[in-house]
Amino acid sequence: MAAPEPRIVPFHPAAAAALDEWRQEVAEIEVMTSGLFLSWAGKLPGFAVRLALILEFLAWSESPAETPEPLSISERAAVAAITFLSDYAVPMARRAMGAAALPQVERDARILARWLLAQNPIPRTVNAKLLRRMAAGPQIPDAERMDAALLDLAEANWVRPAFERREGFGRRRKDWEVNPKLREMPR
Repeated sequence: MAAPEPRIVPFHPAAAAALDEWRQEVAEIEVMTSGLFLSWAGKLPGFAVRLALILEFLAWSESPAETPEPLSISERAAVAAITFLSDYAVPMARRAMGAAALPQVERDARILARWLLAQNPIPRTVNAKLLRRMAAGPQIPDAERMDAALLDLAEANWVRPAFERREGFGRRRKDWEVNPKLREMPR
């Protein structure tokens, strides 16, 4: 006996609209993340489509035996799938992936902050170039990433620019003054 032809089950227009709105929300989530979570978040619209189909057929399975299969995926099934993903799956994934769910600049800033706090004594100033080259430094090898991490820490008032112009030609030194309150913190 031959297998039956697969049937396409379209989305009701209201369900398609809800899924499109969810796709746009996911695009906004993706802009604010990186790493593993970004890769996972990119799959959310597809998860929602498959889950909506499953939920539609689960609801149909509770119907009387003579009820025909659904001809389309309802808005109710699409909204239920989106609600599950947004209210449960996304927060759980963020929690499970922890720091991997944060943007690269925030991860680098955390690494740099932990490194600063581990120093005894905490330095009065740091230099971006020297931090990158230190064998026992924070291990942020890329200049752009280091600059972004320092700017992120500056927004949190951990450091502030103390750039000086060299005599003659050349670039300014990328020195950063470390907030003296960090040295006063109990450790």
